[in-house]
Amino acid sequence: PPRTPAPTMPPVLWGLIVLALIVPVVQLIPLPPSIWQAMPGRDVQKAALTLIGSEHSWRPWSIAPPRTVAALLAIVPPLVALAMVSMLDRSERYWVIAAIAGMALASFALGALQVSSGPRNIWYLYQYTHTGFLVGFHANRNAEVDVLLIGLVAWTAILLPVQRRLGRTRTGAILLAVSAVLVLGCLLTGSSTGIAL
Repeated sequence: PPRTPAPTMPPVLWGLIVLALIVPVVQLIPLPPSIWQAMPGRDVQKAALTLIGSEHSWRPWSIAPPRTVAALLAIVPPLVALAMVSMLDRSERYWVIAAIAGMALASFALGALQVSSGPRNIWYLYQYTHTGFLVGFHANRNAEVDVLLIGLVAWTAILLPVQRRLGRTRTGAILLAVSAVLVLGCLLTGSSTGIAL
């Protein structure tokens, strides 16, 4: 039997991944004192280092290197997922999008239980969370509104290809119903930026 070619990632995607990783990496490169001290907002850092005699040490561009490292580590998993999904065929990508759409609705369902539970808070998954708001599987309402907005786009992406089979009216009705549910979820998160988006 003929061998199927190994899946490859589009070259443009390689460029995007490199660009996404370069930003935090460049911020971690130590710079000589003459450069980092000339950057805006470095007066306090320079004054603090002068107190301990380290004002002539090399410092990175980032004012908070541990947070920059954390950001770099946080961006790696989504970039790996992006690379892996780019190598799937069309039908496999469809199922990935369907899983995302399903998780958004499941998160809304849990969030609806959270909001309706009142002061008992029995449906919240975390001890420290945005109590009284829809947070779904998250502790933070801003993370939840991101999931709901991504789910909104995912539902559009999975319904449009089946429009011929379902018919335009039925597809539109399903999309309108799901969109109304997810938009309601966005409103119940209380996230002003998420609601604006």
